[in-house]
Amino acid sequence: MKTSPKSTPPSRDERHIDEVLPEALQAEQDLLERLRTAGFEGPATQQLEAELWRYGWHCLRKWMKDGNIAARCKAKGVRLKCLDQEVTELQRSAELREDLAAAAVGEAVMYFMDYSLKRGYWKPRKGASMRTYFIHDCLYKFRDAFNAWARPRRRQIEALAGTVLDLGSTQPGFEEQVELRDAVRRILQRSPAEAAAIAAMLYREPCTQKEIGAQLNLSVRSVEGYLRRMRSLAREMQRRGDIEVPPSICSVRTARGYR
Repeated sequence: MKTSPKSTPPSRDERHIDEVLPEALQAEQDLLERLRTAGFEGPATQQLEAELWRYGWHCLRKWMKDGNIAARCKAKGVRLKCLDQEVTELQRSAELREDLAAAAVGEAVMYFMDYSLKRGYWKPRKGASMRTYFIHDCLYKFRDAFNAWARPRRRQIEALAGTVLDLGSTQPGFEEQVELRDAVRRILQRSPAEAAAIAAMLYREPCTQKEIGAQLNLSVRSVEGYLRRMRSLAREMQRRGDIEVPPSICSVRTARGYR
């Protein structure tokens, strides 16, 4: 698989590599020479790819389950923005962890073999083992896989927040999304169960009020009423300071007009 040069990770900070014994690095250097001699074909190459795959698979799944994946990325210089609820979802769902790990490690193995080994980016004389270098590639590929999963979910959050909070048209940034998620959570905690069910359906997928009513055995007028009361509650909670809505994107109506 040919990887675009644009996806090449930035230079690694060699000050933060794991310490490796010189004899271990020499053994890996000898392995690399054997792989080159064989043209990166044959059993030795296949065995290395399998070992790297298992190692990356184990590390990523463990860090997602422990809730440490963002910290691991930060320690390796990989910028990953992850909402608290997204961290919780990674910890809760084994299926999600497996899907993201498989996507990331599959790409990382191909990238590592093509760039780090065949093109000589990995240099054992700098002190980083193959695994240390490879896990850095895994974290970059995990960031890409995670973002592909998280972006549509965040768009759903924006749509739900817009429904409940009467937001303006400006697209929220990451920090604003965190505030919106917290504001919606607080509003739903003070709303009846029917309102929470309506919000949940709006969050999962775009639904018309008629479709929502049909699934919840409510009339369209009732659905409109619940949404209207949630908006009124949101305005009251904002007025009292119980929720914070980013001022740059908020157009919630108050007694004095929009603000």
